[in-house]
Amino acid sequence: MRLISAITIGLLTGVIPAAGQDRGVAPPAAARGARPPAPTRDPKTPGYVAATELPDGAVPPLDAEGNFILGPTHNAAPEMTVQEGVPHGAVYNFTMNSADSKIYPGIAREPGTSAQADPNDPTKVTVNSHPAPYTRRVAVYVPQQYVPGTVAPFIVGADGPDQMLFTALDNLIAQKRVPVMIAISIGNGSGDAQGSQRGLEYDTMSGLYAEFVEKEVLPLVEQQYNVKLTKDPDARATMGGSSGGSAALAMAWYHTDLYHRVLTYSGTYVNQQYPHNPATPLGAWEFHKTLIPNSPVKPIRIWMEVGDRDNLSTRDDYHDWVLANELMAKALTARGYHYQFLFARNAGHTDRTVKAQTLPQALEWVWRGYSQARPTPPTRDPNTPGYVAARELPDGAIPPAGAEGNFIIGPTHNPAPEMSVQPGVPQGTVREFTMNSADSKIYPGIAREQGTFGEPDPRDPAKLIVTTSRPAPYTRRVAVYVPQQYVPGTTVPFIVGADGPDPLLFTALDNLIAQKRVPVMIAISIANGSGDAQGSQRGLEYDTMSGRYAEFVETEVLPLVEKQYNVKLTKDPDRRATTGCSSGAAAALSMAWYRPDLYHRVLSYSGTYVNQQWPSNPDTPGGAWEYHRSLIPRSPAKPIRLWMQVGDRDLLNPNVMRDEMHDWVLANERMAKELAARRYHYQFVFTRNAGHCDRATKLQTLPAALEWLWK
Repeated sequence: MRLISAITIGLLTGVIPAAGQDRGVAPPAAARGARPPAPTRDPKTPGYVAATELPDGAVPPLDAEGNFILGPTHNAAPEMTVQEGVPHGAVYNFTMNSADSKIYPGIAREPGTSAQADPNDPTKVTVNSHPAPYTRRVAVYVPQQYVPGTVAPFIVGADGPDQMLFTALDNLIAQKRVPVMIAISIGNGSGDAQGSQRGLEYDTMSGLYAEFVEKEVLPLVEQQYNVKLTKDPDARATMGGSSGGSAALAMAWYHTDLYHRVLTYSGTYVNQQYPHNPATPLGAWEFHKTLIPNSPVKPIRIWMEVGDRDNLSTRDDYHDWVLANELMAKALTARGYHYQFLFARNAGHTDRTVKAQTLPQALEWVWRGYSQARPTPPTRDPNTPGYVAARELPDGAIPPAGAEGNFIIGPTHNPAPEMSVQPGVPQGTVREFTMNSADSKIYPGIAREQGTFGEPDPRDPAKLIVTTSRPAPYTRRVAVYVPQQYVPGTTVPFIVGADGPDPLLFTALDNLIAQKRVPVMIAISIANGSGDAQGSQRGLEYDTMSGRYAEFVETEVLPLVEKQYNVKLTKDPDRRATTGCSSGAAAALSMAWYRPDLYHRVLSYSGTYVNQQWPSNPDTPGGAWEYHRSLIPRSPAKPIRLWMQVGDRDLLNPNVMRDEMHDWVLANERMAKELAARRYHYQFVFTRNAGHCDRATKLQTLPAALEWLWK
């Protein structure tokens, strides 16, 4: 049986036993006035984002980003029902009173009234609102696997309590598909829309609601339930539906110091804000109109859904929920955010059947990339003895495009202007296709079982024993960028990128090609085959020390690109480049090292020149560590031009291996030393105030790196 308890927070005056709760039933919705039925929108409407149509009943792959169409059938995922043998978390409930809030003392709209359009400005409304008290319920989910008093990740949900969330977490945590986390599901302060307490909390464009949660809710949760909530924004998520969805994004947007992960159903990215704010005159419509397009990219990962029959009001031009979410997807794509957007056929506003179908996948997707077990890397000094001598540049500067050798940049990393869409610059076309493992002769597919890794070989710490890797199917997306300046059918240079699609690369190329700083080229951005590290398909592709991945690209990817998009890719290795980050960067170098007949130019961020190869290969027992230990020092110099970057907080011993070959900074420093000794053409950038595959660094340096690479 699940433990459910309740207390009232006024002056914390006593404990009230809670009645049992049916975890499969949502709390009743607030009463609302009659709303005319919304029309059914076509996901292929001109102006909507291009999206992958999934088979009926399917949900997007976990490793995929971008836009998808699902439905019309929405069967509940098995994780949305209580499963026998799965540990059930405890759900505690308490009540908060407005009299105890310094941030939200309470308002309400006069009964029987509604917002009225301002006759002088249809984007504004007038409301008859007054101070009023409220109470709100807060439900706190604590999984059985949580160790009391330890620091835990958590998710904050709007319009709580959300019983569906708790059921999903029970199953996902048990399956080790998400971290062991606390869920804090907070009721709104009553009412709806302009002039109400709910509208004030959720539709206001500011960080005030995040501050309310931080100062008035979370301390009570920690105090009452013996939990310790993390301060790490990458280990904190927000979620909500409708205005609760836009509030979830506002929490992260205005307080990226607090939240990095956002999940929204039918997000109200429309003009609902009241009172009017001249800084964001169209309320949450400004997210996609001005804020996302015109702001530096923020470290936010966002999952979004909208239904084909979602809300529509004709009061002004800023109340179409479907169009708003489509514009969100377009803006997020243009700025290179990590996002997944689902357009659901046969679905209304905050559609319960869609949530029952998609919530487990959405939660797993939004938590991808988080590793509670990974230790925080130390900050390394570029002047450490043994590191290469490097030229320290003024803060904000980057190396000259014609310079070679070693450089230190940072700590400030402002985006280069070429990383934004520029007016008047021709924009290339990006097309996508999907590849299935069943069609590959080179990579039929493997996967490591969920929640498993491996153990170091007790006889040789440089080897990892993985016993849980199995044959498994996969799909991968391939995005092909074709610049407007390309003449169809002519032979063209190209760059191949790992872990695609990579919108940042496409934006940079638009601007650099227009400025004639790089040649007119095709970009082929290839997703990995899923998973990560030893025993996974991605690990097999990227960390294997051979030319096999280059041969996969040559024989199975490039022919499809030429056939489908009327492009002719050069055979000249000096007009072919590779790029990647982390293991994708090691793969980029392997493509050129083992196949210099195919590639001569390599661009690498946080290159995994460490011992990640599996299975072990006696020819390269240290995996990619052998590049700087034996391969480069002892081999004739190859015709490779290499640009590299590493961050001062890059990875160090991120897994169980302790073989002295898992320091990313040292590995890249040693690479620079050996490249200099063998007189390679290279540029190495050590970045202060930067982590692994640091996005801010890429936004600052990618245009100059591409220009240098193609010199």
